[in-house]
Amino acid sequence: LEPWPVVSVNSMRIPFLSPPTDGEETPLWRHPEVGLIDWLIQLSFPLLLPLERMTTAALSGDLSLLLELRGKMDQRDGVQHDSVFSEWRLTLLQMSRADGSTLEARLYHPPGSGDTLLPVVLWFHGGGYTLSTARDSHGATFAAELAAMVAEVAWLSVEYRLAPEHPFPAAPLDGATALEYICDASRAASIKIDSSAIHVAGGAAGAGGAA
Repeated sequence: LEPWPVVSVNSMRIPFLSPPTDGEETPLWRHPEVGLIDWLIQLSFPLLLPLERMTTAALSGDLSLLLELRGKMDQRDGVQHDSVFSEWRLTLLQMSRADGSTLEARLYHPPGSGDTLLPVVLWFHGGGYTLSTARDSHGATFAAELAAMVAEVAWLSVEYRLAPEHPFPAAPLDGATALEYICDASRAASIKIDSSAIHVAGGAAGAGGAA
């Protein structure tokens, strides 16, 4: 194999408000906006302290704060998620893991799709592998935007296991289980999706799982 090219990351062109003064590629740190962003991050850092306390408590075995945060987020996200998908056809799927437990997922078909076999987006929600559910609002928003831009597509959101109750590699293994499930042509056809047109995607931590 040919060696991969070496890419320099010492400087780059960035469309910030302040243009380079010398016409040359400008190091990232020379842009005033970067200094402003750094200042804002430092200013907002104390807001992360509750998250730090929650994480510390979870590591010590106390999941009450984490579960409380999950409940609040899931209630808020679920309402928006359900609103976006209100006219889509929902199919609740159950897939068998290697250990015999069940992995759940939510499959949505757009209005009027009927019995057509559709391309499918296999979606993994974000949340740092500790928060959110398959009823996430970000995924629903992306699905709606995608449906508005392209031809009909199905949406499959996976309820993968979360940490710290289920440590790595539980989440990626669930992703692999979901992908294997819909790669089976006959099974995919039975739920009206095209196994030859699977697109894997995710948001934040879910994007890592998708990769």
